[in-house]
Amino acid sequence: MRLGATVFLTALLPRLAIALAAPGTGGDTEVYRAVAGNILRNFCVSLSDPAGGLCELHWGGNQLPGFPAFMALVHGVSGGSDTAILVAQSVLVALAAAYLAVSLREYLGSTRRAVPPAFLVALSPLGIPSTRFFLTEGLTLAITIWLFAELIRSLAERRLRIVPLGVAFTLAVFVRYDSALLAFPVALAAFVIHPPLEAVRRGATLSLIAALPLAVWWARSIALGLAPVPTVGVLPGDAMLPSGYISWGNGWVTHQYQNPGWRDPVYLLAHSKIRIDPRAYDGKQERARVEALLAQVAAYDGQAFPDHIDEEFAALAAEKAAANPLRHWILRPLERTTRMWFNPYNSSGWPVSLDTLEMTGSGGVGDGVWALVVSNPLRAMVKGSTAVYRVGLIVAGLSLLVWSLSRAPPPFRAVIWLAALYAASKTVFLNALVLVESRYLIGTVPMLEVAVALGVSALWIQRRRRRRCRLATAAR
Repeated sequence: MRLGATVFLTALLPRLAIALAAPGTGGDTEVYRAVAGNILRNFCVSLSDPAGGLCELHWGGNQLPGFPAFMALVHGVSGGSDTAILVAQSVLVALAAAYLAVSLREYLGSTRRAVPPAFLVALSPLGIPSTRFFLTEGLTLAITIWLFAELIRSLAERRLRIVPLGVAFTLAVFVRYDSALLAFPVALAAFVIHPPLEAVRRGATLSLIAALPLAVWWARSIALGLAPVPTVGVLPGDAMLPSGYISWGNGWVTHQYQNPGWRDPVYLLAHSKIRIDPRAYDGKQERARVEALLAQVAAYDGQAFPDHIDEEFAALAAEKAAANPLRHWILRPLERTTRMWFNPYNSSGWPVSLDTLEMTGSGGVGDGVWALVVSNPLRAMVKGSTAVYRVGLIVAGLSLLVWSLSRAPPPFRAVIWLAALYAASKTVFLNALVLVESRYLIGTVPMLEVAVALGVSALWIQRRRRRRCRLATAAR
């Protein structure tokens, strides 16, 4: 009880402080607000203006309606307070961290050994700022920590906890589509704990529990005349992302600081503000074609991206991929992966923004970066610290993964492999869709932190035992 309460307060207080001091929004916030407003006012899931009551039905916005439903619930209880949403997110993450601490104590059989991984998650510099945003990451983090706590508890009890895992998985998918990748660590845990046939049986039961609510929502959407596949990439006014233009951009984009120039204006229907990184072009001819198309699309501010121009960009995207397939399919994905995990400019959500668009537009570190660092040492220090932490987490995790293959595998090997599998699958998925923002990786961080903390603890214990053996031998 004492461990859980201490971890709860340790996780809650810094999250509350930053959420109340620096609330933040993102490109999808207005979409979530529209859906939440319709749920609360009009009892429907729609992207229409909630004040109008039109209620043109929708799958749920850019995701399924989990996060908007959460916003609507909190607004309904609090009388419409936005601050209450951030407070609720912080409380849920803190509760999940406390439950993780209790699960770790059961798994390790020791309160003292459960403290380092539990407090590393509670005080994670990558996780603390997530709850200050009106975005899905804070709620996703809470549910993911809960699900991993259930996996650890399953390892402790030597049986897969089917019902809580199914509920957590379903909620996670309703908040973010990519949470479906949690199926990989859940499946691995089933086969670690049970013989193959029993693992398949329990996995099938869990799948039915998780799939039932999703199937009901799919059936509801089909019955109401919606497309059988959910729409993603929805813009204000229910406009759709221009697929051809996005395909062309995805062919050259390598890091998130290119997005404000080429992608964000499209999300805001501010096409005249599109600015393309000069590194995007393969030559003067391509640049001339793109600039001519952008000159035309600038006249469509406030409207959907015109189809005839989007088709021109689709043709350009196909030409670009065909001209250099090695770069398109191998080199660019590798560069994106490196930048997602080892981005030195990313602040992990802390409110320490610098003019990263200008200083990273060309992808390099120039005089402008050093000038900003010198004039903003505290902000630069925060960015540098989170980058070092992220790199350290990955390097330590990979080292532990190699160690787990040794003849004398470390304790907690299952936790290391669960963390590695989820991080790898999430990285591959985000890369395939060219979702290059580092914040999308936040769900992988808690399990990596637990694995690293347990691995370091195991190494320290082994070292102490060897030292005692050497001393005992010398004493003889």
